[in-house]
Amino acid sequence: MIVKTIAAGSLAVAASICAIEEKIACTHGFLCQLVGTYEASGTSFKEPARLAMRWTPDLGGAFVRIDYRIDTSSPRLRKRFDGVGYYKTSGANRFIGTWVDSQGAIHPLDASVAAKTLTTFWGVPGKGTYGRTTYRLLDGGRVEVVDSLQEPNGAWTEFSRNTLKKTE
Repeated sequence: MIVKTIAAGSLAVAASICAIEEKIACTHGFLCQLVGTYEASGTSFKEPARLAMRWTPDLGGAFVRIDYRIDTSSPRLRKRFDGVGYYKTSGANRFIGTWVDSQGAIHPLDASVAAKTLTTFWGVPGKGTYGRTTYRLLDGGRVEVVDSLQEPNGAWTEFSRNTLKKTE
């Protein structure tokens, strides 16, 4: 009986927290257009993959949070990659933030918007991994996400390109 009461109480608290989160207004310009949950089947790291992405206002609306997941499913490589980023407005069509992921990385984010595309640079040029991710809004609730790494010679190498569809 006690376990059932504790479980019911925990569910009520979780439901209350979810209700609070849903009421947070987004005040971060272009990022507000991305708010929602997206999914796709595609290719990442040169392998078949299932992708999920969710953008939400967070921490009282001070930030917009992205949760990003890639599940590769080939017999050669079964791997899950999870990442979380926090963005905050830093000027007209400009954003800064921080990214952490399941590979143990912590990267600063520097992003800008042009022509319905958020371009985010992550990492520090010349110091370890430096990458670029673009999120391009398309018609029909879709977002094209393209991930690239910068090579030592300055060239960009794409490692993932997928179009995700909004599910909620």
